[in-house]
Amino acid sequence: MNNDGNCILSGREKESRDHLFFDCDFSKVVWKEILRLRQLQRNVMGWHQGLHWALERLKRKSLITLILKLAWIWKERNKRLFQGLQKIEEDIVKS
Repeated sequence: MNNDGNCILSGREKESRDHLFFDCDFSKVVWKEILRLRQLQRNVMGWHQGLHWALERLKRKSLITLILKLAWIWKERNKRLFQGLQKIEEDIVKS
């Protein structure tokens, strides 16, 4: 978090788990692109709805992949916060 408690990725809203992983403008761009690349026709959902959807539909490898994608967002947040480094959304998706 910044000194003001705002999200390090968007800088506009208070950082929380829900905001960081699904509600943040930065995260939404990442998720929308991932969904597009996977040819999944659904909106980006909030934390509870997104995890419920994933647990019902994804099995083994796909669920692990989702968890790794959450980790990419967390890693980007920490790089910005602790190292002053940052990537744009497209670079996160490419990785």
